[in-house]
Amino acid sequence: MQLLLDVFDNYLDTRSQLSGKAKKIGTADQISILNDLPGFFTLLLTDCGRISDFEVMGSIGTGNIARVPWIAIFNSKVTTTAQDGYYIVLLFSEAMDCCYLSLNQGVTSVQRNYSRKLAVEKIQVGARKALLYLNPEPRSILGRINLKATGDLGIGYENGAIISYHYPRTNLPSKSQLKEDLFALLHHYDRLLPVAGSSIQNLVPVSEAEFQQVALEKAATKLDNTDVTQIDFLKAVPVPKRVSTNRNGWARSVSVSAYALRQAEFMCEVDPMHQTFISNSGKRPYVEAHHLVPMSHQGEFKWSLDVPSNVVALCALCHKLLHHGRALDKKEYLMKLFENRKNRLLKNEISLDFSSLYGFYAKDSVGDD
Repeated sequence: MQLLLDVFDNYLDTRSQLSGKAKKIGTADQISILNDLPGFFTLLLTDCGRISDFEVMGSIGTGNIARVPWIAIFNSKVTTTAQDGYYIVLLFSEAMDCCYLSLNQGVTSVQRNYSRKLAVEKIQVGARKALLYLNPEPRSILGRINLKATGDLGIGYENGAIISYHYPRTNLPSKSQLKEDLFALLHHYDRLLPVAGSSIQNLVPVSEAEFQQVALEKAATKLDNTDVTQIDFLKAVPVPKRVSTNRNGWARSVSVSAYALRQAEFMCEVDPMHQTFISNSGKRPYVEAHHLVPMSHQGEFKWSLDVPSNVVALCALCHKLLHHGRALDKKEYLMKLFENRKNRLLKNEISLDFSSLYGFYAKDSVGDD
């Protein structure tokens, strides 16, 4: 197929000519990636009456030229960006010796929520979970693909692949074969939408230990680009999404908890003198993030409980006490934390009195928050 050959035959030379900068200069490879291949897929979607559901775009990178250029087909119900969700994407290998048509995952959003190593593990687990809902064809590749990638984005695509079709440069598909494979992936895409929603990570459980580790690591290093510093000053924050992988059913932002830990200067907010230890995550004193108004009660509030005003830093012992201790033993700690936070909670329109808060903890055990 000539549109693929135009990329294979020219992309490396263009990349070298531009000294790695993503500048549009109208070479054959750029025309194919940015115009002709997106046009080809758009026509296929139009012919089958699906174009209203999808957006198609090609990319050679922004700023630096992509080592792995791509053409993505986004279902607008899931995502309209390569950073988030999951989508069908045509990926060219870094060596320009093959390409893949792949149902794959946006990696950037997953990396924001985890360390890089853990993010790779989570997208691999997500791909395996997704396959449980599919009925793959014999010639498809399940799971990891080989883009010969040396950059983070390409490596992310290698590990985030769910189901793919491989096209060596020496044996490229015809237009009819590419159409057939696209329609097969569209069928898989449709099957995943009701169970995965906007992210394959909705199928992947996150343990409390993982959440606390990553929150502390982010707090001790550098928070992501989410402007969490503004959250406390907003009048209210929309309720987070419901997720099946959290025991309490509501999504929690690692960045929000990380910001709260940093605000507390890695000290227990019940008593800064409480003994802890230096964690391997960022080499800071080990503290844990705890939602003072438990996330399990989010359904009783109009606005989000996942805001820094509602997240307190606790030493491990205090955290366990609030979750598993006797109600009477929790009361003094809760009173102190509530008095320190009630005015900040009101800024986020989280309104309750101490009696209501204590009622949430009156049973002997509180679930993960």
